[in-house]
Amino acid sequence: MELLLTQRGESLAGAGQDDIGNFTVKGTCGEGGAVSWLKRYPTHAVDYDGNSDGKFIRGAWRLPGGSGTFCLWRDGSEPARAEAEAKPKAKAQANPRRSKAA
Repeated sequence: MELLLTQRGESLAGAGQDDIGNFTVKGTCGEGGAVSWLKRYPTHAVDYDGNSDGKFIRGAWRLPGGSGTFCLWRDGSEPARAEAEAKPKAKAQANPRRSKAA
């Protein structure tokens, strides 16, 4: 996945591309590193909620019919990537590609 995410005050906005397609992101960040955003594809949307510790953003995604976990880190941060990949991964309950929501 490629994501360019910009923070301005408590607002998050961005755009990117993954194996499902192009998407936009719009959300908020709050005290204590709490983050929440909507990842919108042309055909459906996915809700994300998590926490940022300055190195990672970890949390859960959900849409009708499915949910799972995620971990994001800055591009080029190989130590962060190795640490994230070493942690056990939760299994997603559904494939977001197959679910569609307005």
